[in-house]
Amino acid sequence: EKLHGPNDISVYNTLSKLGDLYESSDEEKTGEDYLRRALSIAEKRHVSEDGLLTSALNALCENLDRQEKYSESEALYQRVVKINERELGASNAGVADALVLLGNNFTQQEKFVDAEAQYQRALKIAASTMKIEASTLQSIASGQINMLQKLKRNDEVPDLVDRTLKIAKEKFGKDDDEYLNLLNSLAATLRSERYYKAAANLYSKSVEINEKKHSVHSEEDINALVELGDS
Repeated sequence: EKLHGPNDISVYNTLSKLGDLYESSDEEKTGEDYLRRALSIAEKRHVSEDGLLTSALNALCENLDRQEKYSESEALYQRVVKINERELGASNAGVADALVLLGNNFTQQEKFVDAEAQYQRALKIAASTMKIEASTLQSIASGQINMLQKLKRNDEVPDLVDRTLKIAKEKFGKDDDEYLNLLNSLAATLRSERYYKAAANLYSKSVEINEKKHSVHSEEDINALVELGDS
């Protein structure tokens, strides 16, 4: 601060690292103080599309969530959504990512109607945008599965998985690595949430696709077979 001034990017970076360090040491409140200082710098330095402000907001949100201060982080998640809509465009994948985090926050607060609305908006963006990653589709599905479980609407999970994979197939193609990554990550999520039959079905699809792609069993085949056996 003495060398470069209180709002220099180097000060921001150090405060962010201190916030992460204290959070990792289970001293979230001390970490929160550093992350709030970092956010204050980001707000002063904010330049459209540089990502500094949204990064600072998300870091503070994560800290507040760990302290179960969900109502405080809710307002910050909403800021991230609005910033991304304004600076990236309403149909950008970054907006979908922000909506998922807001939906997860609503789920933690048992605001399920609000949560579902965010997930549906995110899925709609994923279906319409040209640029989407498997990780975004995975996070949307994982958030919705968690919400549906809390609402005891477990019978809706298979349809959700089918819709997610349909979007992925249209975006990536069935033989693309992104599609296979999503297939396996969704299977892992379903398995962890005890949807064993659905998980086994996805692992079986993964094996089938990999067997067609490779003349001999690849590492991906073997991993999928192991997971299938464990399911």
